[in-house]
Parts: sequence; C-alpha cells; structure tokens
Amino acid sequence: MHDSREAIVTTYKPSELRSCISGNDAITLLEFVHKCHSCNSNKDFIALYPMIQELLVFDYANAILGYFDNKTGIVSDYGINVSMPKGWIREYMSKEYLQKDAI
Repeated sequence: MHDSREAIVTTYKPSELRSCISGNDAITLLEFVHKCHSCNSNKDFIALYPMIQELLVFDYANAILGYFDNKTGIVSDYGINVSMPKGWIREYMSKEYLQKDAI
C-alpha cells in the first residue's frame, strides 16, 4: 500500500510482494543488501554494481554522498565514480549541475 502524501511504501501483503519480484531476484537483492552492510572500502562499494545491474538496467553509475544546507543548497561531501565518463564528471561538476539536478 502506498501513502500518496509521502509517496512511500507503508505496508505490503506477502501476495503483493510476489508480483513485484521473482524468487531469484529476491535472493539477489538480499545478497546485495548483505554485501552493502559489509562494505568496507571503495573497492567493495564499486564491486556491488554488477550485482545490482542484475536487477536494474543501467550503463553508468556515480555515487555522491552529500547533504542539504539552507544557505548553500546541496553540498557534495564525497563521491565515487563507478563507470561515468571522466569528461561527463568534469562537465557536471564545473557547471554545478548538482545544485540543479532533480536526481
């Protein structure tokens, strides 16, 4: 069931979950969550991406840790480039797209 005010999942019945994800995908997702919990380095973190690509289709990935500051907006604290072209990263950072990007 979805709470439309917050756009978050509040509860699911087991029968509803079966229609969302296959058994194999559920196992892959659980393994992914376990590996996330035991991730201790950038190398471990980057190694997660092939596993999640089994569930979600994407070609490029970049992860940024940050926060929102009322005075300056979005502040990037730390980032890992998994597979984005370096030229794209330079362009993105030089034009301050982080402050404008809806993602």
